[in-house]
Amino acid sequence: MRRHVDVETPADTDAQAVELQKILQVLLPIRKQRLSRSERQQRQQEQKLQLCQQAQRMGEQQLADHSRRYQTTSAAFLPQHQGKQTPLHALNAAIEDEQQKRNDMQQQQQQVERLASASLQQQAHSEAALGHVRRCQRDVEKIEYLLQNSEVIRS
Repeated sequence: MRRHVDVETPADTDAQAVELQKILQVLLPIRKQRLSRSERQQRQQEQKLQLCQQAQRMGEQQLADHSRRYQTTSAAFLPQHQGKQTPLHALNAAIEDEQQKRNDMQQQQQQVERLASASLQQQAHSEAALGHVRRCQRDVEKIEYLLQNSEVIRS
């Protein structure tokens, strides 16, 4: 069966298609704004991650310094005091110095562990923000696609 289309008579505009077009035109700027906001938040999370990683590297460097100082002090302790007459207060001071350097090293090691944990946590936040950006981008692309196709259909 063949339908006869009258070229002179304009086709009835599909009310639903027009309504969909209006809704999509309202949604598109909202979705673009969400995308922009999520991109800004993602950049902020990335900056925080970089700061955390930088703090962790600095902490690791300080730990290496504390460790060298402790090892140097510990290695020098025996040759300095073995077989020598050393006053008790000097020996106690040397022991306290070695203990203090060991404590400093242990505290720095704990600090590095906290910084590493914070970096991992910030990494998770950054990845979540990136996922949100991707979802927002898909939403914008879908709306743009629907708008584009609804315009093609109406033409």
